[in-house]
Amino acid sequence: MTTTDDVLAALRRNTESEPREGWRDVYLDNAAGDLHLTRHQFAGHLSVLEKRGLYHPLDGYAFGEVYTPPKVQVPEKPEESE
Repeated sequence: MTTTDDVLAALRRNTESEPREGWRDVYLDNAAGDLHLTRHQFAGHLSVLEKRGLYHPLDGYAFGEVYTPPKVQVPEKPEESE
């Protein structure tokens, strides 16, 4: 079962910019590709992260920003299980 923390880790793994005060751009399709969620499930997790102050949308569709504090290590992508 995918948790909101799993979605946060996927967003942080897929950032595409240098941090600006802790915020980094992320292309949502790349982050969602790491997970096995429907679009509605993914959007629900993004909503929770937005309420926590860890994510916000940039264009309302494909790009967002994820908060990555300087001391947070970006986790490696987990191995695919069979």
